[in-house]
Amino acid sequence: MKIAFHRILSAIALMVLLPFGMASAQSADPFEYGWNLDGDASELRFLSIKKSKVAETSSFATLSGLITEDGQSQVRVLLDSVDTKVDLRNVRMRFLFFETFRFPEAVITTQLSPELLTDLHMTRRKEIELPYTFTLRGVTLERTTDVAVTLIDNDRVVVSSITPIAFTLEELDLEEGRRKLEEAANVDITPLGVVSFNFVFDRAQAGTPPDLPEATFTPAAVALEDKGNMTEEACLGRFEILSKTGNIFFASGSTRLDDKSLPLLENLYD
Repeated sequence: MKIAFHRILSAIALMVLLPFGMASAQSADPFEYGWNLDGDASELRFLSIKKSKVAETSSFATLSGLITEDGQSQVRVLLDSVDTKVDLRNVRMRFLFFETFRFPEAVITTQLSPELLTDLHMTRRKEIELPYTFTLRGVTLERTTDVAVTLIDNDRVVVSSITPIAFTLEELDLEEGRRKLEEAANVDITPLGVVSFNFVFDRAQAGTPPDLPEATFTPAAVALEDKGNMTEEACLGRFEILSKTGNIFFASGSTRLDDKSLPLLENLYD
């Protein structure tokens, strides 16, 4: 009976102390081993407005990123993976708006401060002000936004926007793309984009620092659009869109293609 009683006490003590043991096992170093982005679980969305009152939300299907052991963070967005939920609209966004054959990706970089997150393993969630740079079409903007950092467990963390982030299309060199979209879709588009995000990271393994994987595909291979045999309408729609790109060039007074045409033609081939 005495032995059984001690066993019961030991079991109760273990049950009580287990949660505290788990918490204390989590490192006070928020970047220990570094982190890799879970692209399938992460989201980057943007809202656009047409006809002055119709709001449409789109996203990107292919994201990659990391946080290094010293807090340097980068997220890369493959623009060919733009997802508007409409086939021909995706094609318009790729070729007319983003011109992904010239600018295949957008890049977000920031430096996370360890001092702001050393108690994350205790608080589980923190809201911080985060300076970042955003690069698109060769244009780099420096901004600051408020984000929530949430520790799901010791090996999974979520970084998400608290409030949407607004960009004018002019500051991102997207005004010409907007005009091409308006002509192709025959609608008025507000020259403003609103972005929000939810980035999910998994802790890297000890001895295996995080790294951006080498792309094993050409950007066009991830495009969300009809593939294989297409309807006549889908095929004609593509030719109409491509005719508006304005990116096929010939040498002056010649039928010889200029090398500036190659990015678009290679993307079409892919």
